[in-house]
Amino acid sequence: MRFWFQTVRKLDYNLSPAYACDTFLKILNGEKFKMKTLQNILNQAPVLLLGLLLMACDSPSDQDSRNIETPPVGQLGISDDLEKQLPFTCSTEKSVISPRDVDADKLFQHANWRHRKSPSKKDPEEFREIERLYRIAAAWGHDKAANNLAHMLMQTGNYKKLHDRVVSEASSMMMNNGIPMHRAYGYANMWTDILIKPDDLYESDSSDYDTKPAEIVEDLIRRDIPDGYFLKGLILESGYGSVKQDSKASLQYFRKAADLGVLDAQHLLGGELRNEIGKEMQHCAANQGHTKAAFRIAESFEEEKKYDEAVKHYQIAVKMGSARAANRLQQAFEYSVIGLARDEERANRYEKIEKILDGYEYATVDEIDKIVPLPPAALPKWDEQIEWIKKLEKSEAPPLPNEKRINEMALKKGLDPKTGWLLKEEDTK
Repeated sequence: MRFWFQTVRKLDYNLSPAYACDTFLKILNGEKFKMKTLQNILNQAPVLLLGLLLMACDSPSDQDSRNIETPPVGQLGISDDLEKQLPFTCSTEKSVISPRDVDADKLFQHANWRHRKSPSKKDPEEFREIERLYRIAAAWGHDKAANNLAHMLMQTGNYKKLHDRVVSEASSMMMNNGIPMHRAYGYANMWTDILIKPDDLYESDSSDYDTKPAEIVEDLIRRDIPDGYFLKGLILESGYGSVKQDSKASLQYFRKAADLGVLDAQHLLGGELRNEIGKEMQHCAANQGHTKAAFRIAESFEEEKKYDEAVKHYQIAVKMGSARAANRLQQAFEYSVIGLARDEERANRYEKIEKILDGYEYATVDEIDKIVPLPPAALPKWDEQIEWIKKLEKSEAPPLPNEKRINEMALKKGLDPKTGWLLKEEDTK
């Protein structure tokens, strides 16, 4: 069950609680409670797992009426109706980015290098340092550092929101069945984390995880930075933190971001728009290296039973780093589907590639056609490694400003040099 939750969670951008609940319920129904661990838990506390998820997922989340500045629908010049979208012109985000502070960019480049080279299973100490550098760079106006920081904090906030709802419902139900309060909370906390906490989640220790993303969004949009529009769409779509949910407004911001070249926005809207505009958006994102868009294009060819095109595009998606595409081709060669004959060695190679890509979120397989060329080409020898990993092991971290300069940068913006958090009032005296 944990495996399936992790797999499906990769489809989501920030572990939206509503999405996670819906997905997890489907998993529960599909698994039919065959896991021994789950059976043991249900034997100890029959209402714990099934009940807590059903109850928590059916319960509406409490929303504060406060909202971040949101223009009336239509003010951005974009219809909230998916079928009345304006024509789309593929663009790249780089063309609208303003110059960045030199030292702030050094902080970002170093932190981003560490971020991208990290295994999918996060090391908390490593990511605290990455968060610190992102925070200081963001305070100096670095848009990409601010964007990455916002996404990190939103993962924390969305998971905590889901966790708290599930634990609250579970512990309440157990207490109603005679389990003492301290044991009920203990069981609920333990098994909620075991069963639904993603392996690749980094939980920030900061106290501003639920407010900082909205602050970042307002600053980025004020400066007309494309990432700001996509982030605002995410915040409005899920009602993040104390922001009121507004699906119509979120659509406008996603479209604005897509028009400004944000690949995630192009992929997200491309999946919603079942027309030529949607296809253009998916292709625009895929042609710029977006792995999920590339996978979706391959999947759409498979749905249309255009198997030759589907296989070709799954291969392209693997090249871009899609573990899902590697898994699909592994299945295809193992079970002889989508027009491919059974080929055990090819299936084994795709399975090994999938495991590598699962372990590194940003890995790519540029040499895929030299590892597993599509039939009828013969398979060459392979050392079971990919060039991305080899280069990673040899690469050196981009240089940082010296620690004295980093401390100066943090203090000048009222931040604690050790964490990047805002200094407390007593620390400034």
